[in-house]
Amino acid sequence: MTILTNRSFLDINCLLLDVIIKVLIVFNDWLNTCVSIKQAVNVRKSVRFNKTKSRQISKWVILIILIVIILTHLHDPIHRQLIDDIDIVEKRIWCIVQYSSSISTWNSFITFIHFLMPFLINLMGIIFTIISIARSRSNLQRRLPFIDHLRLQLKQQRSRFVASFVFILLALVRLVTSFTNGLPFLSSMMTFFVYVLPSKTYKDEFNLSVMQKLRRIRSLC
Repeated sequence: MTILTNRSFLDINCLLLDVIIKVLIVFNDWLNTCVSIKQAVNVRKSVRFNKTKSRQISKWVILIILIVIILTHLHDPIHRQLIDDIDIVEKRIWCIVQYSSSISTWNSFITFIHFLMPFLINLMGIIFTIISIARSRSNLQRRLPFIDHLRLQLKQQRSRFVASFVFILLALVRLVTSFTNGLPFLSSMMTFFVYVLPSKTYKDEFNLSVMQKLRRIRSLC
């Protein structure tokens, strides 16, 4: 097996690769949260929802979130370094991270914040959406009480609740593995199975997109 010994390449890889993966995974969680917030705002404003203004705000929100995530992870590359293995035969080079007590506390705090906040906001967004739709339909269809409309919406939005709780379980796994060098990208890999497959709307859109791609490929053959 060939062992890389290019010091400059290994140094850049050590400083940037792991932190980039962490930032992108956290960014993915916050993007899912933004989708939930947008759906809640869309339901709240109904016909008054301005798509053009929403796109403009979304661009700024996404940029701000990305900047904040990067800033909260700046301590990671600063405390990384390469060390040479004392094994004379293999002469391996290891990338290690060493935090002081205060930085370690900050790292744990930030990890928990990025783990807990997206889930809580996403869950509150789903609850708000369900209650808003139920109240709106209750005002339009007075023959059914509000509680019946609420139960109907809970049944229709069940897949979103399931997705949220599955993601919190996957995030728990990621939280544990983040301290044990495991598989921190597990929850991101499960996005398709958790969000798309349980939802009829998303699954239909996915199937339509696949069919369009297949037709395009066949037309080129």
